[in-house]
Amino acid sequence: MILFLLACFRAHEPPPATAAQSLGLGAETQISGVVFEFETRVLLPNVALTLHVQDRASIEVSTNAKGGWDAMVPDGVPFTPQLAINGYLPARHATFVVGAGSEQQPGHLAKPGRLDLQAVPLSVFDEMATSLAGTPLRRDACLIVDTVTVAQVYAMASFADFIPLRPHGEPGVQMRLEPDPGVDPIYFNEDVRPDRSLSQTTVDGGVLWLNVPPGTYTITGEQDDPSLEVVPRQVDCRAGELVNLNPPMGAGMRVKG
Repeated sequence: MILFLLACFRAHEPPPATAAQSLGLGAETQISGVVFEFETRVLLPNVALTLHVQDRASIEVSTNAKGGWDAMVPDGVPFTPQLAINGYLPARHATFVVGAGSEQQPGHLAKPGRLDLQAVPLSVFDEMATSLAGTPLRRDACLIVDTVTVAQVYAMASFADFIPLRPHGEPGVQMRLEPDPGVDPIYFNEDVRPDRSLSQTTVDGGVLWLNVPPGTYTITGEQDDPSLEVVPRQVDCRAGELVNLNPPMGAGMRVKG
């Protein structure tokens, strides 16, 4: 199963490496975070990631010996992190933007020092994918995965606060893509498996959309608690790619106001 999925959602070759320092193209903001492994939450040292900057040269970054990374990105210009690590599922993330004037955009990164990226081992994804074996995956579409986390995760000051929190999903949330691509969400059950019988999130918080037509979408949703709202996230859905909106940077919950 994993070989079939990787054939459909293959990693694109990254562009030539560029310096991770300042691009010297106007106002910039420093962003930083960690790269961590799904489930174990172990930090991954000395691994590469790419920041695809809209209409600019991509930025190549590596984590340090403790799994942390940082980069300077231009203000007001959307950028998308991508991981392509041996032994892990290649995936893009949400599209973000920083700097003054970006606060109302779906991709606004409110905490530039908290861009923590999740790497999913191929073996783990292979096990989860058995639940999706009945659906042919289209090469001309993308797969989007999100984790709807509790508001506590969005408010955390550091990744260390996230490590002991299990489970971290917000139940009872109905998610959607805007504009509507005509693809229904599939929610993960409490055993971290996609379950087509579910109509909303469980305490796992997982949700996915299969065979989404290429385009730019905003991930959002609703639930019954008037004090909470979903953090909207913008994604760039490209044919043959996986978009993984991991905690704490996915379309999770936050307290209103």
